[in-house]
Amino acid sequence: MPNQTWFLRFMLCAAIVGTGIPALRASLGDALNPTLPWTTSPERPWVEVFDITHDDESAARSAFISAGQTSWLRTTVTGPGKIEFWWKVSTDYELGYLQFSCLGQTLEINGEYEWEFVSIPLPAGQHVLEWAYVKLPGFFMMGDAAWLDEVAFTPGDHPPQFIRQPADADVIAGTELSLTPFVSGSLPMTYQWYFNSAPLAGATQAVLRIPSAFTNHTGSYRLVARNAFGAATSAVAQVTVTLDPLALALNAPHLYWETTPFAPWEPQSMTAHDGVAAAQSAPLFDNEASALSTTVEGPGFISFWWKVSSDGDALSFTINNIEQDFIYGEGEWEKRVFAVPPGRAQLEWVYIKDGAGSAGDDAGYLDEVTFTPAPRLLAPRVQQGQFSVQAQTLQGYQYTLEYQNSLSGTNWTPVVTIPGDGTLKTLTDTAAPRLQRFYRVRQTTP
Repeated sequence: MPNQTWFLRFMLCAAIVGTGIPALRASLGDALNPTLPWTTSPERPWVEVFDITHDDESAARSAFISAGQTSWLRTTVTGPGKIEFWWKVSTDYELGYLQFSCLGQTLEINGEYEWEFVSIPLPAGQHVLEWAYVKLPGFFMMGDAAWLDEVAFTPGDHPPQFIRQPADADVIAGTELSLTPFVSGSLPMTYQWYFNSAPLAGATQAVLRIPSAFTNHTGSYRLVARNAFGAATSAVAQVTVTLDPLALALNAPHLYWETTPFAPWEPQSMTAHDGVAAAQSAPLFDNEASALSTTVEGPGFISFWWKVSSDGDALSFTINNIEQDFIYGEGEWEKRVFAVPPGRAQLEWVYIKDGAGSAGDDAGYLDEVTFTPAPRLLAPRVQQGQFSVQAQTLQGYQYTLEYQNSLSGTNWTPVVTIPGDGTLKTLTDTAAPRLQRFYRVRQTTP
């Protein structure tokens, strides 16, 4: 009987503590800053606590939440000024975090994170500041939470300040390089990125994005931000761009390759047209497919070597989902060349296994893929009996200016041939007639 009485008294105390939560919410100003307006998530509110604080008085703590839930806290300030606070979190490193949001940017901490000081200058205007403790789906541990203390807002203008530095990056050639620092301060603000200590042309935004990075983008990057009150220079971010092994096997490192995630083409050296390496389709079950694709900007020509080893399963090639050719059965290496239409074009090779059985390697192979863009002609002109046109050349190709006096003919007469070197070249017919003449530039390999 005494044990039962103790249990009932314990439950009564727990109920009294539970009804005290609304009162704790009303004390958020005392815990953080009584001069700022505070709101918190109604169903999962932050509360004032006295056991874990930075100033040894009181602090705000997030609600104890379940997986997939969020407990948030907000205030509003009017800039220019500087917001400063102390925060900490105790949670699983990968499945929960404390996030601060302002100016369209976010800062996050997770894991077992002790008290840390944060100071952020804010530009003129009204700013909603939010702290949110988030638990990701699929994880729950009772007792983990986030804390906030000593929030202060000081009005006034400030020079630029880097809140988050640009991070080092390792990217595969052909994919996007993105450097996203968080710099704040009074506006207006100007930005200039530097690559290997030299200004990067056109890179005058707070975020640097290079849609298709290549090995020549490997190096060091830093950002300089300036406003009327000073300047700030970011830490150096080291960027390494590496070639995709699949692209190397295909002899096409300048192209970005995608393949079926669960049935990927892979580089290998056992069967290759060039004797070095080629791509091979994935091992498949009946009625499965293994696809490999890249995207180019036409017009131009795509050439490649391919072969298949199967009982009749086919390897096909499409441009923008239109089949151009296919091979099947057991065959040797064959070369194909196709014209690519103007505009963005998807090139795709697909090996499909039917349900009729297996033979040979039961695979498709691809090697020595080359995309040759058509020469771009610029600034055609006729002056003093001469015709000239500029062509954007490529290293390793020759460019021949040819003419016909009538489009009804089939024979083009060469005028001049020059080697390409990757620069803009001028081709000239020094004996252009006064009457009409039709010209073209032909791009060939030596």
